Amino acid sequence: MSKYTPDLTCSEFDELSGELKRRLREDWYDRRPPRPPRPDSSTSGPFAGLPDIDSKEVVRANSIFREVLGVRFNPKFIRKGGYRSFAHFFNHSCKMLRGACLPNPPTAAMSSVSESARVH
Repeated sequence: MSKYTPDLTCSEFDELSGELKRRLREDWYDRRPPRPPRPDSSTSGPFAGLPDIDSKEVVRANSIFREVLGVRFNPKFIRKGGYRSFAHFFNHSCKMLRGACLPNPPTAAMSSVSESARVH
């Protein structure tokens, strides 16, 4: 297992994703001061395109990924340009992390179907 690759199946990741979301949400909303409202895009100048969540904030959350999933968040997974909201960040992160998980092992029902297909 690499320090970035979850040693989890997709099903195990799905079970932990609720806890991951709760912990990350606490970190962003409860522990950080509220951000000032975004300026009007017509008057904000060079600050108009700044993301709500940037790469530095994602890296700061590595301890949460490590505690919940047992791995650090791979910096290659961070979206260039940041994230426009917590939901955008979380959905993108889960997609990337779940894609790196181990495939689910076949269930007993799937195994018996596979065996019967081989017999015939």
